[in-house]
Amino acid sequence: MLIPPVGGKWKAQQINCANNLKSIDASFAAWSQRHDGKLPMQVTSKEGGTMDFISGGGAAVHFLALTNSDVPFVHRDIVTFEQNGTNSQRLNSYTNYGIEPRWLICTSDENRNDWPYKKSVSEIVDTNISYFVDVDAKLNDPKSIFIGDRNLEVNGTPAKSGLLELNPKSSVGWTEELHYSQSHGACGNILFADGHVEFLKSKALNSAFQSSTNRLAIP
Repeated sequence: MLIPPVGGKWKAQQINCANNLKSIDASFAAWSQRHDGKLPMQVTSKEGGTMDFISGGGAAVHFLALTNSDVPFVHRDIVTFEQNGTNSQRLNSYTNYGIEPRWLICTSDENRNDWPYKKSVSEIVDTNISYFVDVDAKLNDPKSIFIGDRNLEVNGTPAKSGLLELNPKSSVGWTEELHYSQSHGACGNILFADGHVEFLKSKALNSAFQSSTNRLAIP
Protein backbone atom coordinates (compact mmCIF):
# COMPACT_ATOMS: atom_id res chain seq x y z
CA MET A 1 0.00 0.00 0.00
CA LEU A 2 1.30 3.44 -0.92
CA ILE A 3 1.01 6.04 1.82
CA PRO A 4 1.05 9.69 0.64
CA PRO A 5 3.86 11.73 2.21
CA VAL A 6 2.96 13.89 5.18
CA GLY A 7 2.46 17.45 3.98
CA GLY A 8 1.75 16.39 0.38
CA LYS A 9 2.67 18.91 -2.31
CA TRP A 10 3.82 21.51 0.22
CA LYS A 11 6.36 19.11 1.73
CA ALA A 12 7.51 17.89 -1.68
CA GLN A 13 8.19 21.47 -2.79
CA GLN A 14 10.17 22.14 0.38
CA ILE A 15 12.33 19.06 -0.22
CA ASN A 16 12.83 19.88 -3.90
CA CYS A 17 13.90 23.40 -2.98
CA ALA A 18 16.38 22.06 -0.39
CA ASN A 19 17.84 19.67 -2.96
CA ASN A 20 18.28 22.58 -5.38
CA LEU A 21 20.33 24.44 -2.79
CA LYS A 22 22.51 21.40 -2.11
CA SER A 23 23.16 20.99 -5.83
CA ILE A 24 24.08 24.67 -6.15
CA ASP A 25 26.38 24.31 -3.15
CA ALA A 26 28.18 21.40 -4.84
CA SER A 27 28.87 23.60 -7.86
CA PHE A 28 30.16 26.42 -5.66
CA ALA A 29 32.39 23.89 -3.87
CA ALA A 30 33.80 22.70 -7.20
CA TRP A 31 34.44 26.31 -8.22
CA SER A 32 36.11 27.05 -4.87
CA GLN A 33 38.46 24.08 -5.23
CA ARG A 34 39.79 25.60 -8.44
CA HIS A 35 40.24 29.05 -6.87
CA ASP A 36 42.28 28.49 -3.70
CA GLY A 37 39.25 27.80 -1.52
CA LYS A 38 37.58 31.12 -2.33
CA LEU A 39 34.03 31.85 -3.50
CA PRO A 40 33.35 33.86 -6.69
CA MET A 41 32.44 36.90 -4.56
CA GLN A 42 35.99 36.86 -3.14
CA VAL A 43 37.73 36.73 -6.52
CA THR A 44 38.10 39.51 -9.11
CA SER A 45 36.53 39.23 -12.54
CA LYS A 46 40.00 38.97 -14.09
CA GLU A 47 40.35 35.65 -12.27
CA GLY A 48 36.85 34.47 -13.14
CA GLY A 49 35.14 35.76 -9.99
CA THR A 50 32.39 38.28 -9.30
CA MET A 51 33.87 40.59 -6.67
CA ASP A 52 33.72 43.55 -9.06
CA PHE A 53 29.99 43.06 -9.59
CA ILE A 54 28.80 42.94 -5.98
CA SER A 55 27.88 46.63 -5.90
CA GLY A 56 25.51 46.08 -8.84
CA GLY A 57 23.29 44.01 -6.56
CA GLY A 58 22.43 41.26 -9.05
CA ALA A 59 22.28 37.60 -8.02
CA ALA A 60 22.54 36.01 -11.48
CA VAL A 61 26.16 37.02 -12.00
CA HIS A 62 27.29 34.94 -9.03
CA PHE A 63 25.51 31.83 -10.32
CA LEU A 64 26.83 32.40 -13.85
CA ALA A 65 30.36 32.26 -12.45
CA LEU A 66 29.75 28.57 -11.82
CA THR A 67 30.12 27.92 -15.53
CA ASN A 68 33.85 28.17 -14.73
CA SER A 69 33.76 25.15 -12.40
CA ASP A 70 34.50 22.65 -15.23
CA VAL A 71 31.73 20.32 -14.00
CA PRO A 72 29.85 19.11 -17.11
CA PHE A 73 26.16 18.26 -17.26
CA VAL A 74 24.89 16.50 -20.40
CA HIS A 75 21.22 17.12 -21.23
CA ARG A 76 19.14 14.96 -23.54
CA ASP A 77 15.73 16.09 -24.80
CA ILE A 78 13.31 14.16 -26.99
CA VAL A 79 12.03 16.56 -29.65
CA THR A 80 8.92 15.91 -31.77
CA PHE A 81 8.75 17.42 -35.25
CA GLU A 82 6.86 17.05 -38.53
CA GLN A 83 8.42 15.08 -41.36
CA ASN A 84 6.52 14.16 -44.53
CA GLY A 85 3.22 14.76 -42.79
CA THR A 86 4.00 12.46 -39.86
CA ASN A 87 5.27 13.04 -36.35
CA SER A 88 8.89 12.01 -35.83
CA GLN A 89 11.21 12.25 -32.84
CA ARG A 90 14.89 12.86 -32.36
CA LEU A 91 17.19 13.08 -29.36
CA ASN A 92 18.96 16.38 -28.84
CA SER A 93 22.07 16.42 -26.63
CA TYR A 94 23.90 19.46 -25.33
CA THR A 95 26.23 20.27 -22.46
CA ASN A 96 26.27 23.00 -19.82
CA TYR A 97 29.09 23.52 -17.37
CA GLY A 98 28.89 24.08 -13.65
CA ILE A 99 25.17 24.42 -12.96
CA GLU A 100 21.79 23.17 -14.11
CA PRO A 101 19.45 26.15 -14.73
CA ARG A 102 16.50 24.26 -13.22
CA TRP A 103 18.30 24.21 -9.85
CA LEU A 104 17.77 27.96 -9.62
CA ILE A 105 13.98 27.75 -9.55
CA CYS A 106 11.99 26.61 -6.52
CA THR A 107 9.00 24.50 -7.62
CA SER A 108 6.72 26.58 -5.40
CA ASP A 109 7.88 29.83 -7.04
CA GLU A 110 4.97 30.46 -9.41
CA ASN A 111 6.58 33.63 -10.78
CA ARG A 112 9.63 31.65 -11.98
CA ASN A 113 8.27 28.26 -13.00
CA ASP A 114 7.64 29.09 -16.66
CA TRP A 115 11.38 28.99 -17.33
CA PRO A 116 13.20 26.05 -15.68
CA TYR A 117 14.15 24.00 -18.75
CA LYS A 118 15.84 26.56 -20.96
CA LYS A 119 18.84 25.09 -22.73
CA SER A 120 21.52 27.68 -22.09
CA VAL A 121 22.96 28.95 -18.83
CA SER A 122 23.53 32.23 -20.65
CA GLU A 123 19.79 32.81 -20.28
CA ILE A 124 20.05 33.00 -16.49
CA VAL A 125 18.89 36.43 -15.28
CA ASP A 126 17.61 37.64 -11.92
CA THR A 127 13.94 37.33 -12.89
CA ASN A 128 14.50 33.60 -13.51
CA ILE A 129 16.01 32.87 -10.08
CA SER A 130 14.36 31.90 -6.78
CA TYR A 131 17.39 32.28 -4.48
CA PHE A 132 19.44 35.09 -2.97
CA VAL A 133 23.21 34.92 -2.47
CA ASP A 134 24.98 36.24 0.61
CA VAL A 135 28.03 37.92 -0.92
CA ASP A 136 29.76 37.97 2.49
CA ALA A 137 29.43 34.21 3.10
CA LYS A 138 32.48 32.58 4.69
CA LEU A 139 33.18 28.93 3.94
CA ASN A 140 35.12 28.50 7.20
CA ASP A 141 32.16 29.66 9.31
CA PRO A 142 29.43 26.98 9.67
CA LYS A 143 26.95 29.63 10.88
CA SER A 144 27.50 31.81 7.82
CA ILE A 145 24.39 32.04 5.64
CA PHE A 146 25.16 31.36 1.99
CA ILE A 147 22.03 31.01 -0.20
CA GLY A 148 18.30 31.00 0.50
CA ASP A 149 14.77 31.59 -0.75
CA ARG A 150 14.31 35.06 -2.21
CA ASN A 151 11.01 35.88 -0.43
CA LEU A 152 12.53 37.81 2.47
CA GLU A 153 11.02 40.68 4.38
CA VAL A 154 13.01 43.16 6.43
CA ASN A 155 11.44 45.18 9.21
CA GLY A 156 8.03 44.07 7.94
CA THR A 157 8.62 45.11 4.30
CA PRO A 158 9.22 42.66 1.41
CA ALA A 159 12.81 42.79 0.21
CA LYS A 160 13.34 44.36 -3.21
CA SER A 161 15.66 43.09 -5.93
CA GLY A 162 19.22 44.33 -5.59
CA LEU A 163 21.86 44.49 -2.88
CA LEU A 164 20.28 44.28 0.57
CA GLU A 165 22.47 45.28 3.52
CA LEU A 166 21.50 43.82 6.87
CA ASN A 167 22.86 44.46 10.34
CA PRO A 168 22.29 42.63 13.65
CA LYS A 169 19.40 45.01 14.43
CA SER A 170 17.52 44.21 11.21
CA SER A 171 14.34 42.19 11.72
CA VAL A 172 14.30 39.51 9.02
CA GLY A 173 11.46 37.13 8.17
CA TRP A 174 9.64 35.49 5.27
CA THR A 175 6.78 36.69 3.12
CA GLU A 176 4.07 34.15 2.23
CA GLU A 177 5.07 33.99 -1.45
CA LEU A 178 6.88 30.63 -1.57
CA HIS A 179 6.61 28.16 1.34
CA TYR A 180 3.43 28.92 3.25
CA SER A 181 0.78 26.77 4.87
CA GLN A 182 -1.94 27.51 7.41
CA SER A 183 -0.40 25.07 9.87
CA HIS A 184 3.22 26.27 9.53
CA GLY A 185 2.89 29.89 8.42
CA ALA A 186 5.60 31.41 6.23
CA CYS A 187 8.81 29.37 6.05
CA GLY A 188 11.85 29.04 3.81
CA ASN A 189 15.06 27.15 3.06
CA ILE A 190 18.50 28.46 3.95
CA LEU A 191 21.81 26.94 2.88
CA PHE A 192 24.65 27.54 5.31
CA ALA A 193 28.30 27.80 4.29
CA ASP A 194 29.11 24.35 5.67
CA GLY A 195 26.68 22.82 3.14
CA HIS A 196 23.68 21.98 5.32
CA VAL A 197 20.15 23.25 4.63
CA GLU A 198 17.59 24.28 7.25
CA PHE A 199 13.88 24.91 6.73
CA LEU A 200 13.16 27.83 9.04
CA LYS A 201 10.20 29.82 10.27
CA SER A 202 10.58 33.59 10.42
CA LYS A 203 11.65 33.69 14.07
CA ALA A 204 14.43 31.16 13.52
CA LEU A 205 15.50 32.93 10.34
CA ASN A 206 15.82 36.21 12.19
CA SER A 207 18.01 34.53 14.83
CA ALA A 208 20.25 33.05 12.12
CA PHE A 209 20.90 36.51 10.69
CA GLN A 210 21.78 38.10 14.02
CA SER A 211 25.32 36.71 14.20
CA SER A 212 26.84 39.03 11.59
CA THR A 213 26.37 41.82 9.06
CA ASN A 214 25.21 40.43 5.73
CA ARG A 215 24.94 41.79 2.20
CA LEU A 216 22.47 39.83 0.13
CA ALA A 217 22.08 39.86 -3.65
CA ILE A 218 18.30 39.54 -4.05
CA PRO A 219 17.03 38.45 -7.49
